[in-house]
Amino acid sequence: MNILGISAHFHDSSAALCQDGVIVAAIAEDRLTHVKHDASFPLFAIDFCLEQGGVEPSELDAVVFYEEPHVKFGRVLTLLLANFPRSAMHFARAMGPWLTTHLWMKTIIANRLGVDPGIVSFVPHHVSHASQAFLSSGFEEAAVLTLDGVGEWTTMSIGRGSLNEAEGVELLETSEYPNSLGLAFAAVTGFLGFKPNDQECSTMALAAFGEPKYLERFREVMTVADGKLRLDRDAFNFMGDHSSALSPAFAKDLGLIPRALDAPYGFDIFADCVDAGCATDRAYANVAASLQARTNEIVLELSQHAQAVTGADRLCVAGGVAYNSVSIAHLIRYGPFREVYVPPDPGDAGGAVGAALIQAHRAGAIANKGAMQHPYLGAGSQIVNLGAVLDKLDLNEVPPPPVEPPGDYRVEASWQHLPDEADLIEQTAEELASGKIVGWVQGRSEFGPRALGNRSILADPSDVDLARRISRHIKLRQPHRPFALSIAEEDAAYVLDLPDGIPQPARWMQMVVPVLPDARERVRGALHVDGTTRPQVCGKSDNGLFHALLSGFRQKTGLSALLNTSLNLTGLPLCASAPEALVMFWSCDIDTLVINDWILRKGTA
Repeated sequence: MNILGISAHFHDSSAALCQDGVIVAAIAEDRLTHVKHDASFPLFAIDFCLEQGGVEPSELDAVVFYEEPHVKFGRVLTLLLANFPRSAMHFARAMGPWLTTHLWMKTIIANRLGVDPGIVSFVPHHVSHASQAFLSSGFEEAAVLTLDGVGEWTTMSIGRGSLNEAEGVELLETSEYPNSLGLAFAAVTGFLGFKPNDQECSTMALAAFGEPKYLERFREVMTVADGKLRLDRDAFNFMGDHSSALSPAFAKDLGLIPRALDAPYGFDIFADCVDAGCATDRAYANVAASLQARTNEIVLELSQHAQAVTGADRLCVAGGVAYNSVSIAHLIRYGPFREVYVPPDPGDAGGAVGAALIQAHRAGAIANKGAMQHPYLGAGSQIVNLGAVLDKLDLNEVPPPPVEPPGDYRVEASWQHLPDEADLIEQTAEELASGKIVGWVQGRSEFGPRALGNRSILADPSDVDLARRISRHIKLRQPHRPFALSIAEEDAAYVLDLPDGIPQPARWMQMVVPVLPDARERVRGALHVDGTTRPQVCGKSDNGLFHALLSGFRQKTGLSALLNTSLNLTGLPLCASAPEALVMFWSCDIDTLVINDWILRKGTA
């Protein structure tokens, strides 16, 4: 049975293909169009998934869209009319796409794929989230918690998942717009000078520099009672732009005004004195810390209610709020569940996976537990005749990186084919141990925002200068944002203060973990100011080749840990293909690039 799931027209468009109950391909549209957070109809992603599965559109048994457009339009129209004439500009912008495209998704999908409209169906937004979380978890039964900005009307759901039930997932309780934890977090993100629905990770990073001095005020405006989330409508304005998302009254309570978009902060996690920000910077950091603390509390309270309602000892979490690795860590440490699972991409792109999986379950196609065994579901790293391509490369045509080094700049490079895996690991580990920044491209790209050893920028985590160089010269991002850490499973207990066992979210960079004091200097480049890191604990069964590289680095340095950040430049999505990685290599300050069994070394003169 071939089932195609589609997500489109809000955050990250995507497609996923489920064959006989197993996800065989899933990719966000932006990985193929190079437009970050591309929300357009995912034609390229659909073509990729069908090609990967060896399926023609005529062979599809079902196509499932991840939400119900007509219900969502009812919310959009109701809110625009209720806030008219203040919403006049929003009304003008919204009606065009809705009346020309969004309301006609069944017809558009059928026409673009050339399939019978009868096989096209729709799944409520939070059912898609819940289905992805549960049906990919490998659990037979579990409680399910979804939290995001807003679907059709729903912003939060508590449900029950069971492989023994025909529906698979049942939503038991919900919260409705405007009572939204995701929208509240986005509103404060905009207030702090970051881009909402994109840079919430910067808010999380900033929080570690502050203290939750406004926590009581956030508790007053963000409450939970009987499993329902409530926001004080006098504190938030979701119809405004980032500068007015918090009400003037709430901003006055905080004693601050909205910060200019992209205004830099004075904090630097790589400096000897990390708390170097001015008093104003610290005040905004205190707001971030208070929001993060309240978010932790709310996620925990809702999970406790989910356990009471379902009686389950396992929990699956999805929706955009599940990207919050601090809250996921808090839930795992203090929550009532024996196991917690978060899918590789819990946001809207993952909705395509959920839509496909729930249809497969209803059709009786999911026979085995765990329909999504790993996150490596995207584009492959194959490139035809790489050696010949490199031999024809004119290095005189290679431009300098965006942050141009001082003096004359000229690229010199060499490349080597290493078909023996042991040689490849040995030489790559030597590059890393000698202080080189390495781009690592292997196999199929990751589904979701985390670089998990197939599309990564890697470096020795003990070298703070390397981390600073990556931040300033490659990623071009504010220095208050930390990097993640990849570590072999065998060494995890020597570095990380993990809960009992290794939680699944610790394998996919979905939770923060304290670093043991004696190990902090060994991983200083991937350490946040609060002494935590966001780890990928990698075993042989998770990613065999990357585990071998980590083990090879241990032979050189004594520790199988690497600083790991996604292989992309600022403002662009993660590189999906080998040609993209080559372009990035020549246009930034990466020293070495490993693509499959080729190693490229760059030098300057």
